Amino acid sequence: MRSSEQRGAAYAAKTTPATVGLIVAARLDNMPSAYAAYTNDVIESQGQVVQILDAAAVLRIARGPYHAANLEMWKAKAQTSGPALAKEIQNIYDKWVARGCAALTVAEMALEIYGVTVTP
Repeated sequence: MRSSEQRGAAYAAKTTPATVGLIVAARLDNMPSAYAAYTNDVIESQGQVVQILDAAAVLRIARGPYHAANLEMWKAKAQTSGPALAKEIQNIYDKWVARGCAALTVAEMALEIYGVTVTP
């Protein structure tokens, strides 16, 4: 059985910056190859949301729900397409408008970013 000193030394050896770097580097090969593309796509969509919210003069403190709605729409776009995507984005629109987001702003997000027209 290990003593507490031995356990402490083993933990310290695992958590040195060089060791952590090697662990992360070893895991990179197992990451999905499309990870960078997905990350860039979601960042681009969030940037578009910021532009829409700036144009609508939405206060920065009130922007969280809009970004959450956008992430849900982005996820729907990544998983579906066509009529199923339009229906899913309509459901997301209804949900976030019911939670207090401005209907016109969420509708503009759906149209400008995802090309989906929603109905109030």
